[in-house]
Amino acid sequence: MQINGRAEDPGRTISLTLLDNYAHWVILDPLRQRLFLNSTGRVLDRDPPSYISTIVVKVQCTNELVGTVILHEVRIVIRDKNDNTPRFQQPRYYVAVNELTPAGTIIFTGFGEDNGATDIDDGPNGQIEYGIQYNPNDPVRGCNAFLLQTVTYLSYRTME
Repeated sequence: MQINGRAEDPGRTISLTLLDNYAHWVILDPLRQRLFLNSTGRVLDRDPPSYISTIVVKVQCTNELVGTVILHEVRIVIRDKNDNTPRFQQPRYYVAVNELTPAGTIIFTGFGEDNGATDIDDGPNGQIEYGIQYNPNDPVRGCNAFLLQTVTYLSYRTME
């Protein structure tokens, strides 16, 4: 936002006032005509428990020479940071496989519905990929014994 005018004495032609700054997240320096984010002593986070995704304030610009007032809305959008780890519904998942099970047999589908992990981060930061980790104490049999086949991420809002 560019405001032409002089906001300091002598010769002041405009005055700036910050409005609708409910949680005091924004600080206005009217002399330098700048806005600053005020996060002193608190965390700006779009995830729980804060749920802050947008901060909206208004800057009122008053022309001191003629008395006209202009309101400028300033919208600050908080982007998601990949700061949450996925949380699994269970601490461990166990599967018993018979040694005579044919290759290609599906042996576990336990991550479907609400049984897998959830991540409260938005967009790509919230997508979860699963992997199988072999037993490092048994590298011969554990390394390539299983294949994890994933389903691509689906957005049910865009499917027909």
